[in-house]
Amino acid sequence: MEALDSIGVSQQSKEKIHTIIQEQFTPGDLSKVLARQDIQSVIETVIYYSEQRIDADFGEGYWSDHFTYNQDLLESYKKVYPDKMESLLFEQNKYRYYHSPFKVRPRVEKYGVTRDGKVRQYGALESIAKDSEYKGQWMTDKNGQIIHTTLFNKLLTLVCTKFLNLDPEGMGLEMEAEKPGWNDAMNGLPGLFGSGMSESIELLRIVQFLIQELENISKEAISILKDTNELADQIIKNKVDDAMNWWIIAGRIKEAYRDKTCYYLNNIHEDYKKEKYLTLFKWMQEKLQAGINKAKDMKDGLIPTFFVYEANQYEVIDGTTPYGLKKVDIHSFIPRALPAFLEAPARLLKISSKEEAQILAMKIKASDIYDQELKMYKTSAHLDDETIEIGRIRAFTPGWLERESVFLHMTYKYLLGLIQAGAIEEYMEAIKTNFIPFLNPERYGRPVTENSSFLASSRNPDESVRGQGFVARLSGSTAEALHIWYLMFVGMRSVEMQEGQLRFSFEPILPGKFFDENGKVTFTLFGHTQVTYINKKRENTYGDKQVKVKSITIDGKKLNRLYLADQEVERLREQSVEHIAVIFD
Repeated sequence: MEALDSIGVSQQSKEKIHTIIQEQFTPGDLSKVLARQDIQSVIETVIYYSEQRIDADFGEGYWSDHFTYNQDLLESYKKVYPDKMESLLFEQNKYRYYHSPFKVRPRVEKYGVTRDGKVRQYGALESIAKDSEYKGQWMTDKNGQIIHTTLFNKLLTLVCTKFLNLDPEGMGLEMEAEKPGWNDAMNGLPGLFGSGMSESIELLRIVQFLIQELENISKEAISILKDTNELADQIIKNKVDDAMNWWIIAGRIKEAYRDKTCYYLNNIHEDYKKEKYLTLFKWMQEKLQAGINKAKDMKDGLIPTFFVYEANQYEVIDGTTPYGLKKVDIHSFIPRALPAFLEAPARLLKISSKEEAQILAMKIKASDIYDQELKMYKTSAHLDDETIEIGRIRAFTPGWLERESVFLHMTYKYLLGLIQAGAIEEYMEAIKTNFIPFLNPERYGRPVTENSSFLASSRNPDESVRGQGFVARLSGSTAEALHIWYLMFVGMRSVEMQEGQLRFSFEPILPGKFFDENGKVTFTLFGHTQVTYINKKRENTYGDKQVKVKSITIDGKKLNRLYLADQEVERLREQSVEHIAVIFD
């Protein structure tokens, strides 16, 4: 409590704080009892002296795409702190492993044949929570010591375990744990040996990122957990290029690793040469890219999002699955791509060139994903020919909920992909009819300052609801919108390291009409600094006829260059710059 004295907290507030922190609490619990002026300083102080504890309850399976959101956070961090990446990834030994109370059963335990002769994957998960060896929500060694490691080590573990989930054709990542990705209305896919291309694309992003970071670091050896290194060694030792053979081998490696680390990890770190992991990642990169190319070829460049696999060669073996089906050993599959969804193309844009993005955007607009009436993007093409076995999505009315509606989270992810890939003209055309603030509020049916979960599309049989937004929400689409906002107002490069020096450039992607009648746009950067763009011509800041930065003034001092350098960048990041004016001409 002494730490609170230095920030001027009243005795009454200290007594309230003392009561709250005697037990488990959240920042929200503190904010409820504090005066407005005390909230930020008190919460920062208390959190500094607190220990984070995860309070998670297992629900119903593992969504296959939850790992994919980490990379967006890492890349956003790198845009502001490129000079701190080596420390973040390789030097901070503070990351822990969540110890789930459920494990995934081996394939032989969950693959079974139904009465009508169909092979399915049901009952994939098994509880370990009541086992005497399960010690709680953080992984420990056999002595009960919580395992701490680096962020790179956690990413290495993630990449290896996800890579072992490549489907039998080497295209998507398997939905092996009872849940699909974000579109959980596709909840039948795990039983159909479903796999997702979106997850393969995101895994490739992580692998490419790790290759780049390893090549940039000064050190030649890195500290790795012994168990993680041994997993990587198994992949290196057994790698093959044939997809089905790799699926069989990868299953064995994955199941052996899960058995070994189900309850404990070996709390030993050893140094290994970074070249070893660079070689591994580059092989993974080649294999993932080959799978993506194969998937593109199946649909003339419009990459599928989902695959299902039908076992065509298998043998019945002894025993039954948790669902009472006769167990089977599968020798081969026949893959089938589902109708086109928006998700995999949206994610593919993140690793596409400008030219590739422009071609993909053209294919999307020519497909049934594009709603010609609303000029918006639906979650998918028609699903009329699919059966209910793919999931409850098939039971929904077309153009409603996740089925062929304009699901804002995914639409905004697609728009973000366009601007990230540099397809600026395509992006600017798309936002005219897809950004909520630009819609007709009468048709939208709610304030255009408010996002929705989804808009009913023109596939909906009720014409009166088409284009109307339903279920107000702030998640998903809002995260994408903030990312888009940053790229539009700051630019793609942001903070960079050049010749050992920090450099910050303003390269906004703004249409001329975004500037007011005085040619100005003002926004807040990094939560503190007020930035004013002055563009008296009101011309675009992108494209062939763009206006460019002519001068920069920081807190009244005009710079003799067109970027912020070193100490100026530090001040900006530390929120000690009050105002920046940027003149375009």
